[in-house]
Amino acid sequence: MSLSESIPPRGRGDGRFVPESIDRFMPKALKAENVEAFFREPSATLRIPGTRKRIHVHTDRVRAKPAVTPTVSASLGMFSIGLGLVEVLAPKAITRFFGMSNRAVPLIQAHGVRELTAGFGLASGPSDPKWLWARVAGDFLDLATLAAANHGRNPHRHRVRNAMTAVVAITVIDALCGSRLMNVKRSCDQEAAR
Repeated sequence: MSLSESIPPRGRGDGRFVPESIDRFMPKALKAENVEAFFREPSATLRIPGTRKRIHVHTDRVRAKPAVTPTVSASLGMFSIGLGLVEVLAPKAITRFFGMSNRAVPLIQAHGVRELTAGFGLASGPSDPKWLWARVAGDFLDLATLAAANHGRNPHRHRVRNAMTAVVAITVIDALCGSRLMNVKRSCDQEAAR
């Protein structure tokens, strides 16, 4: 039996293990509810111990809120560059893999140029949402191209369907990152206007 199993948890009963004896002596600013509120809205008013004075603490939302989004968008940019290179340099292999006709080769290369453009845009500015929205629009073009290859005469239709599923998942990630970056930019612009 481990030490944590032998000591029954006391406290709030919401899954956080904070014994009541410790919780009573914590300053009000460090209590879990206040810390969680600070992370939701990164500002707080704190009382200076031993005085009646209060200070207002406000963090930069660009750093506090979207900490992971620029990293994800930069990773999506690197993925776009890789996919774009494959589409530009080996379009015939892609058309064979998905059972498309050779007439689709220029279209695949055009998709590759679009992917490269969006990828280099995201790599140079991962906090700029316009490149993510360009990827979302491009993902819809990819889905249209794949939907044209999803017919009963295609012997590789299962590959096309798997690719469509992957494109839909990537589209959701692109849209979530794009909307999150737009919201952060909008909230920062509003705070700068104050």
